[in-house]
Amino acid sequence: MISKSMDWNEKAYRALIKAFSPMPPHIREKALQKVIDKIESYARNLGAKRVEFEHVYKVSKELLMSKERYMYESLINSLKSEGFRVEEL
Repeated sequence: MISKSMDWNEKAYRALIKAFSPMPPHIREKALQKVIDKIESYARNLGAKRVEFEHVYKVSKELLMSKERYMYESLINSLKSEGFRVEEL
């Protein structure tokens, strides 16, 4: 079961979940939890009270772009579908 320790922008969370949906179910939950934990840690370190699109984008870009390019592209598409403006790919 996925757990969050911070309040999230619902659209940002939905975009993250949607981006991970193509992953095989047996690894999706563990991978998603790792990313959520890193995003929340990043947001907390910035003093944020809530996880926003920018936090999801920044952390995911660093984690996924070089290792899991297809996941990065999936995330970018999910963020765009939720209304977040992404300038680069």
